[in-house]
Amino acid sequence: MLKKDINKYNTAQPSGRPMGRTDGETARAAGGTAHAVLTMFGKLLKTVLCICIITGCLVGLSVAAVIWSYHGVEMNASLASFKLKESSFMYVTDSLHIDSVDNAEWTQRLRYNAEEIRTRVDFTQIPDIMKEAMISIEDKRFYEHHGVDWKRTLGAVYGMATGNDTAGGSTITQQLIKNLTGENQVSVMRKVKEIFMALNLEKKYTKDEILEAYLNLVNYGNGYYGVEAAAKGYFGKDIWDCNIAECATIAATTQNPAALCVFYHPEANRKRRELVISEMYDQGRITRAEYDEAMEQSANLKLRGVDFEMDDEEEETDTQSVSTEVWNWYEEEVFNDTVDLLMQYANLDRDMAIDLIYNGGLKIYSAEYVPMQEAFENYLKNNWQEFTSDNGIWSGVCLMEYDGRILCVNTNQANDDNELLKKTGNRVQNNVSYSTNQPGSSIKPISVYAPALENNLITYGTVLKDEPLPNYFDDGSEGPNNFDGTFAGTVNVDQAITESLNAPVAQLINQMSPLVSYQFLTQNLHITSLSEEDSYNVGGVAIGGLTNGISVREMTGAYQIFGNGGKYYTPYTVYRIEDNDGNVIYDYQQNHSEEQAISFDTATIMNKLLHLPINGTDTDAYPTANMVRRDDLDQIGKTGTTEDSNDVWYMGGTTAFVCGIWNGHEYKEEIYDTNSAKKMYNGIIDWMEANYYDFLHSGSYVLSDNVVQLSYCRDSGLRPGPNCVHIANGWYSQNNIPRTCDGGSDHIARTSATATPSPSIEPSMEPSMEPSPSPSVEPTASPTAEATPTLAPTATPAPTPEPTPEPTPEPTPEPPVEPTPEPPTEPETPAA
Repeated sequence: MLKKDINKYNTAQPSGRPMGRTDGETARAAGGTAHAVLTMFGKLLKTVLCICIITGCLVGLSVAAVIWSYHGVEMNASLASFKLKESSFMYVTDSLHIDSVDNAEWTQRLRYNAEEIRTRVDFTQIPDIMKEAMISIEDKRFYEHHGVDWKRTLGAVYGMATGNDTAGGSTITQQLIKNLTGENQVSVMRKVKEIFMALNLEKKYTKDEILEAYLNLVNYGNGYYGVEAAAKGYFGKDIWDCNIAECATIAATTQNPAALCVFYHPEANRKRRELVISEMYDQGRITRAEYDEAMEQSANLKLRGVDFEMDDEEEETDTQSVSTEVWNWYEEEVFNDTVDLLMQYANLDRDMAIDLIYNGGLKIYSAEYVPMQEAFENYLKNNWQEFTSDNGIWSGVCLMEYDGRILCVNTNQANDDNELLKKTGNRVQNNVSYSTNQPGSSIKPISVYAPALENNLITYGTVLKDEPLPNYFDDGSEGPNNFDGTFAGTVNVDQAITESLNAPVAQLINQMSPLVSYQFLTQNLHITSLSEEDSYNVGGVAIGGLTNGISVREMTGAYQIFGNGGKYYTPYTVYRIEDNDGNVIYDYQQNHSEEQAISFDTATIMNKLLHLPINGTDTDAYPTANMVRRDDLDQIGKTGTTEDSNDVWYMGGTTAFVCGIWNGHEYKEEIYDTNSAKKMYNGIIDWMEANYYDFLHSGSYVLSDNVVQLSYCRDSGLRPGPNCVHIANGWYSQNNIPRTCDGGSDHIARTSATATPSPSIEPSMEPSMEPSPSPSVEPTASPTAEATPTLAPTATPAPTPEPTPEPTPEPTPEPPVEPTPEPPTEPETPAA
């Protein structure tokens, strides 16, 4: 082909333009690319949308499944469970003595509550105006919905979404659930759960039951839970006595109990309560006349008078509370006794018993006679300086009737300037029940003389060795010493107890064995503080050198047997305890224990012996409690002072009551005025004379007609014979009258007076005799209860009476010598 032929197929290229496609071709190529990109984006978008739709469906199904999973949810507890958070109440009567709990008039004295103050009332006791006030402000369609007000709920959701959350959507049923479950966190799922629980709750309970629980449960400010507690707290009246404005005041607090409490924020509460009144009128729940009257009541609202103390922090945080009332000392005993009784009769441990008092809605009927207790505390406080000049003295005092009822108790604690410290709290150091102290010689009547008489080891006039025991102390030295450091060789029982001699009781315990005394104290008199060591320690049970000591309450309870015929009654401050449904948990008349601790005759002889430390004997023995003697008052008593005078006691009694007093230092320092306990006792008797004269001089000791006054020979302790010259009078059971003295070899006192004042035996660290029951003869005038089993002694007892004619009446003994000024009380030395 020619070149010219070839060129005709070529297109000439313009100069300066590169080779390429034409404009039409480029446009078509760009359009295709765009189409491809859009196609790919469309496919991607479809894929994403599909994924989102599928995911959304899955999520929605999952959420629906979760929500549906709550459809059957219910509360674990029933509506009755809120009763476990009721306050308990202690009631008192305005009579010194009552015939029965049911026949007495009772007045509320104390309310026990933990963080919540609550008193449950039945639905019928709540007035309609209180119910209407609550419904009007909290849930006006309460009786129309089924647990959830969907209109309010959707309104609340919309408000949250738009940021205009002006009102909550919870119904009364939902609020009740929130209070019962304690679930308060803010979350959607909690709200969903609450909705289903509300729907299910209304399937199980009526509207009235739900409203009753709500009105008894929710917080109405200032720690008051339930409308009754609020009515009592704010207005000092029962809820059924409240008017419309008062009910509206209570209802107004539920929106914000701290910020709307009428005590602390009266103006805020006024605005809210008047809104409640307006809502009641607008909803047709009250008439126009009732509305006007309620507004007038609101403007002149009368609150209960309460003193409030707020610091700056409380004002800033709106955390208010009324300070807890400080109990008196008797009320301390009531609380402790209630705990012990619940442990025993409701089978609870200590923590559960305490929790039940604070939250169980109990009714506790106290044996306290408030006027006497309050005057008793005030008297001791106001006259403290007259009883002791020692600084820093602590004391515990207990007055008890002979059936175990505690009349009055008091604890005093002074500082180094002898100024009494004020009781500022509850469940604090209690010197009557909590603390135990060495009793010194005040233990002798209950640990030595009573069990020795009971076991026929001694009689009223038995001759005892007044000599120290060898190896008495741990270093092998003899003891114990008498207060003056001398020994008479022999003394009679009446002289030994009059002068509070130590050596004779140590000799007697060594003969009887400490175990017998230990068993008598723990089993017959229910002393709880003794240790096993006290069962073989002669000095502990003989003269009060115990391992742990004894409380004033238990000592006083032990001494009651000497005035009531030998019966031990458990000391008590509580007549009855009822649960929140009125069921009786404990009743004194049915459950209180009564035991014949010693025989009627032994109790009578001990009563006569315990007159001697006050009145003295017909010898020159000095009575240690002579300073409490009164010619117009029949008294028994015993002193007690420990080594170095660290503890000072006086145990006294009249025909009306028995009194135990302990004085000491917190850290066991010496007491310089060892007569302080007797001075306090004298002051108490003076106070009784001035304020309770008839009671003080009432009653009589319960004494056995089987115990008679007979003469005895001081040299032998037997009935006097023709050659006996040292003759005295004593008291004897007709079942255990000593034989007649021969006037010669029977005169133990004459032969022993010149003997070496050391016994030939060492104190036994093991019991010298095993206790074995042997029934004692029942006196003709004794109670029907059998006497406590006695021991068959291995040591020589007072001789068994020989068959003799009925003893002739003895002449009345001469009156005791007139009292002389009393020297400082002796230190009674316990075992080391």
